[in-house]
Amino acid sequence: MGRCEASSRALRGGAWTPRRSKTFGETLSQHIRTEERQLFEECQRQMPAGEIAHAGAALEEYFANSGMPGASCALASSSKQKKQK
Repeated sequence: MGRCEASSRALRGGAWTPRRSKTFGETLSQHIRTEERQLFEECQRQMPAGEIAHAGAALEEYFANSGMPGASCALASSSKQKKQK
């Protein structure tokens, strides 16, 4: 049984604990970072810089109009750069 499945069963069974929340969050974060590294590195290899810039601008516009909090999709380096300006 995988970690996500075990967490799902614990949540449904009422056995969710603060420690399980921390472990689940760390596992999910690690998975997302791994996926990001693989996906974005491959995109950078295969897409021209102009296409990447266009996709980035389209994503920024989407998230700006999505109603989501701005910081939810900001990279740490982007947030720091914006604060410094």
